[in-house]
Amino acid sequence: MGGKNSKQRSSGINTHSSGSRGLGFAGSSTSRSFGGGVVGSKQAEDRTKGMPGGAQISGLLDAVRDADPSALAEAASLLHRYMSAIVKSPKDDKYRKIRKGNTAFQNKLSPIDGIELLFEAVGFESVNLPSQDGVSEPYFVLPSTANVDVIKTAETLLKEFLTDQFVA
Repeated sequence: MGGKNSKQRSSGINTHSSGSRGLGFAGSSTSRSFGGGVVGSKQAEDRTKGMPGGAQISGLLDAVRDADPSALAEAASLLHRYMSAIVKSPKDDKYRKIRKGNTAFQNKLSPIDGIELLFEAVGFESVNLPSQDGVSEPYFVLPSTANVDVIKTAETLLKEFLTDQFVA
């Protein structure tokens, strides 16, 4: 995500003709839709009972299970690192801001349709912040008022997801 001449990405949300929203990999046929944008299932609710934000986060992760395993492993691993850093240092601003234009984000997370839904589910906000040269850049920022327990839930579910998905 660069300046005015850079190629613009979609919002990351698949909007289906039914008006529902889905999560999947860009250009893939593996996205699943969830009626009215409500993400989660009875199974996810049962599995995550008592975990703040758990059913929604789990539902979003379940939506991409059939995607390319290599890309999915890299994306989930990066997300887990982001969440772990916040859990370990919840007051440290450097972990609460993720520049959408950084190489790791662009290569591993941007290809996932619906990634914004996942970041929003854990409390991040999409904002533009000025860079050192004064140009505005897009970031995900976790406000200081965000519930860190939801981040802990995401960290736990991502760890389980990585273990369940990639360990035979």
